[in-house]
Parts: sequence; structure tokens; C-alpha cells
Amino acid sequence: MVRQKTPLEAGFAYTRSPREVQVAETFSMSESNTLEGSKRNQEDGYQPESAWRLVAAAVGSILLALVGIAVAGFLTGAVGALLHLEKAVYVLGSAYAGVFGAAGVLLAVAMIQGRLVGSGDISVGLGNKPVSRLPTIACLAVVVIAYAVLLDFVLPGFNLFAARDRAPATLWIASLNILRFAIVDPLAEESLFRGWLWTGLRKHWSALSTALLTSILWLALHVGLPTIKLVALIPVAIILAMARHFGRSLRAPLALHAIHNLVTLTTPWLWNV
Repeated sequence: MVRQKTPLEAGFAYTRSPREVQVAETFSMSESNTLEGSKRNQEDGYQPESAWRLVAAAVGSILLALVGIAVAGFLTGAVGALLHLEKAVYVLGSAYAGVFGAAGVLLAVAMIQGRLVGSGDISVGLGNKPVSRLPTIACLAVVVIAYAVLLDFVLPGFNLFAARDRAPATLWIASLNILRFAIVDPLAEESLFRGWLWTGLRKHWSALSTALLTSILWLALHVGLPTIKLVALIPVAIILAMARHFGRSLRAPLALHAIHNLVTLTTPWLWNV
């Protein structure tokens, strides 16, 4: 036997306030839009990027950057030869053109991939946000500075950067070196390896696996260096990965990378003062 509703129960559905009705309608509309969006993504064949697709994109970026170095260097050298410039001038110009061209490639890829990884938000994809655990990052900064100074002090004549054991011939060259090593290189490299690639891989892998893979790829970008210099970069790669993990932001390894390069670049000049 079905129990009859009391007049109070029967009339309860009609006693909602206008505000309650509005909230209910808004929720229903939002839920409908979400379902429609999900269905549309499935129909379009949308799939989140896998870890190995991200790695493949990073490797492709490195190869494209290396090609950029060769092309930009060749074109600049050819122009210098046609204009009958001094050999030292167009050789130096071609070298810097290649480096800045490669950095431009890495930054362009970082912007594109950062938007994809961040679902349309480049800052999210790159991990560009305030740094966490500032005391820890400060300690890592001290370590990376000490390592750069100690390496130059213990191994006189050992230089991570070519021909940096003597003061630059001109202020112009010194300015180019600082621009390259302390600003352009850290920005391009960190945006790629510990920027969008780190953010994307952490959705699939542990922090240790992500740190290992990004460090290996970062070292691979420097494969043109002599073996001893490449080995000397391993501790730097570890410190930068720790900064990215503990700082939870691209800004942490970016700052430490710039500090390391600047100290490494200027320490020999200070010894000679």
C-alpha cells in the first residue's frame, strides 16, 4: 500500500526560493556543458600526450637546435666572406649567430609545448610560478657557486667555456658572453628541459625518473664539449634538478643556472686581476 504524501510533503518541491532554483539551473547547465565538451573531445580523437611523445618532442627540439646552429653559422660566415670582412670577425659572428639561433629554436618550441602541456596556459606548462622552499634553493645556490669556484681553483686552466681563461679582447665580446651564458642559454635550456618537459613528464613519472631523463637530455645538448667538461656538468645537472623539484617552479633552476654560468665565466678574470 502506497503511503499518501502529507500536504506539507506534497508542497515542499514548490517552496524553494528563487535563489535555490537559480543555483540548481546553473549546476545543471554546467554539468551539461562538461559532458558535451568531453563528448566533443572524444569525437575529435583528443588524447593527452604520453611521456614518450614528450621525450620524442624534446629530442626533436635538440636536433632542430643543432641544425639551427649549423645553418645560422654557415649563413653568417658566408655573408661575412662575401663582404670581405676580417676572418676573425665573421667567424665570431657565425658562432654567436648559431648559438642565438639555437636558443631561439628552443624557446619557440618551449612556448608551443608549454601551451599544450598547460592546456592553453603557457605559465602552467612551463612551471612558471613563485618558488617554494626558498631557504633550500638559497642553499643550492651557495653549493653551485662554491662548485664553480672550486672547480676553477683546483683545476687551473680547466674551463667549461671555451677560451674563458683570459679576459675578453673587448667590452663588446664580454657583453656578448654575459648575454649568452648568463641570460640566453639558461632561459632557453631551462624552458625546455626543466620547463615544459619536466611538467609533462611529472604527470606520468616520479620525480627521480623525470630528473634523470631531463638531466640526460640536458647533457646531450652539450655533447660537443670535451669529455672531462661534460663530466664536470653532471653535478650541475643534479643541482638544477633538485632546484626544480624542491622549488616547484621553473624560476629556481633558471636562477641557479644563470648564477652558475656567470660565476664560471667571470671567476678566471677575477683571478687575473
